[in-house]
Amino acid sequence: MKTSTRRITRYLALPVAALTATGAAVAFGGVATASALPTISMTITNDSNVPIHLANQSSGFGWWSTGPHDMIPPHTTEILTATTQEPGGTVDVTYQLPGGAQATFTANNFRPGVDLDGTGVSGGGRWGIDRTVRAGYPDMSATYNLFGTP
Repeated sequence: MKTSTRRITRYLALPVAALTATGAAVAFGGVATASALPTISMTITNDSNVPIHLANQSSGFGWWSTGPHDMIPPHTTEILTATTQEPGGTVDVTYQLPGGAQATFTANNFRPGVDLDGTGVSGGGRWGIDRTVRAGYPDMSATYNLFGTP
């Protein structure tokens, strides 16, 4: 009788130990998932002497992780981040400038290529935006420097 009890105990203990180990692995390491979604990081610097105020924002095909503030003070930098669906997406932010002008900062993050098309200033004043793509798809990074006067 002792031999059968040992075998039963051994056969029952093995699955319980396996389930315990699996549970610990999930708890401490997480469950393996598909690859991360594409992201966009926008670093916007207001290099003017006036504050700029948020007029519009869009995170098409995704969502803001860190969205835009209502205002960027003079000589201040804001970093925005968004996560997009596959195969990528577009985000843009528009700020109202003094004198009726608007500055739009756009990032297009797609597998075939990334660009900043749509970025620019419309309206009055002497404004400009220097812009640079720092990293491409899937984790796009871009910097923008707004300069000028009303």
